[in-house]
Amino acid sequence: MNKYIICMFILIWGSLLYSETRTSGGDFLKIGVGGRNVGMGEATSAMVDDIEALHINIGGLVLLDKPQLFIEHAEWLESVRYEVFSFGFPIRSLSGTVGINLQYLYLEPFASYDSWGIEINKVRYNNFRCRGGYSIGVLKKKFFFINIGSAISLIRKQVDNTTIYQSSIDFGILSIIKHNSSAIKSLTGNFFNFSIVMQNFGLINKGENEELPLLLKTGIGFKLFNRLNTDVDFLKYSDVPFMCNAGVEYWLFKIIAVRAGMKFLGAEQSNRFTMGVGVKTTISGYKVSFDYALAPIFRNIKYSHRFSLKINLRAPDNKKEDEIDIWYYRGIYYFMHKEYKKAIEMWNKVLDKDPDYRKARAKIKVAKLILQKEKEQQKEFKYLEENFKKLQQEGWK
Repeated sequence: MNKYIICMFILIWGSLLYSETRTSGGDFLKIGVGGRNVGMGEATSAMVDDIEALHINIGGLVLLDKPQLFIEHAEWLESVRYEVFSFGFPIRSLSGTVGINLQYLYLEPFASYDSWGIEINKVRYNNFRCRGGYSIGVLKKKFFFINIGSAISLIRKQVDNTTIYQSSIDFGILSIIKHNSSAIKSLTGNFFNFSIVMQNFGLINKGENEELPLLLKTGIGFKLFNRLNTDVDFLKYSDVPFMCNAGVEYWLFKIIAVRAGMKFLGAEQSNRFTMGVGVKTTISGYKVSFDYALAPIFRNIKYSHRFSLKINLRAPDNKKEDEIDIWYYRGIYYFMHKEYKKAIEMWNKVLDKDPDYRKARAKIKVAKLILQKEKEQQKEFKYLEENFKKLQQEGWK
């Protein structure tokens, strides 16, 4: 099944890359969502692991392990406003995660005049999107995971008295590769990711013959030192040339994030630099994230301000923290009884749940060093034993 999904994406990629650029409607669907995403140059398709995956790569939504609320406000051109509301929650009975999303872009009513300069009426302009999605892990190996997801959208566009209804579907794949080497784990934070995304694939169009901006995107993301996140996305809209986005994020004390990104838009347009900051905190046991981004809209002249808020709607799972502590001290027990392999196994479980648990990482290094010395001693003992047997045989003769 996975092979067929990948082949489908490759075929669509090919048709987009070698097709002529054409116009489309629904340009508001191209507006990036999320302060973190925009601050990193909209290059996060391989690094999303929370509710923002619903907008960026639906395949990563399954990594959301507790209900989360997302709210965003964007100050766009002149009096244009952009509001986003999303909610995601895991469903154990379905072994996956469900998300819903509402997006609303609107312009304050403006006057319409006739040829004599007399005001006729007030023109209304707005775009609305309602989306629901589901993500699940389809392959779970020891060091390799594949997560897929799909979302369906209903889109309503209104310009004065003209209303257009459309619907679309999104697909996303997020693969995670973990490392067995402790040296690589300490460097990369346990994994790097690869993504394939298709968005805005039109299904129904009522009101006007207008195509949606089909998007194909693939990305590679790396996590370094458990603090530095990097991502590069290659993307192609059906109505614009091939583009590339790159972003970087660095966390200070796991509380404050500093972000920067670059959008390479091709020779016809100037490249655009973005920046942003993020803050994580805990209020009454609930984790809250606030993100801000500053991004140019047109040739680095007009800028938009993005404000987004994420709230985990369930307090931290104390049972999970207790479980981590149990594994850690169980590893100590095995270590004291010289069962080093079992101790390493327990501490690796700790790192799978909390990669930043430094005590467990340090203990693993000590245990592996002891095992290496024991192996060398056994090898030396075996060598001496073989030589002793040879000497006995020669003396007996």
